[in-house]
Amino acid sequence: MIPSSLYPLVTALLSNILAQVLKTVVYYYRTGKWDFHWVIASGGFPSSHSSTVTALSLSIGIQEGFDSAIFPLLLCTMHATYATIPVKTLS
Repeated sequence: MIPSSLYPLVTALLSNILAQVLKTVVYYYRTGKWDFHWVIASGGFPSSHSSTVTALSLSIGIQEGFDSAIFPLLLCTMHATYATIPVKTLS
C-alpha cells in the first residue's frame, strides 16, 4: 500500500495524468482526429498544471486539515495558477 504521507503526491500525479489524457479526448471531440501529441503537450484544455495544484491543495487540506499552516500557501499557489490564465490565452 501507499503510505498516507504520499497520498497528496499520488493524487496530484493522477490528476495530472488524467488532465493530459483528457486533452486528447477534447481535441478529438473538437476536430474528429486523434492526436496523441496532446498526452505530453503543454498548454491546452484542461490545464494539467491547474488540476495538479488543485488536487494537491485539496488532498493536503483533507489530510492535514484546512486550518493547517501549509494550506494558505497552497491557496496562494492556486491563485497564482489562476492568475496566469490571461497570459496563457494571449500566447
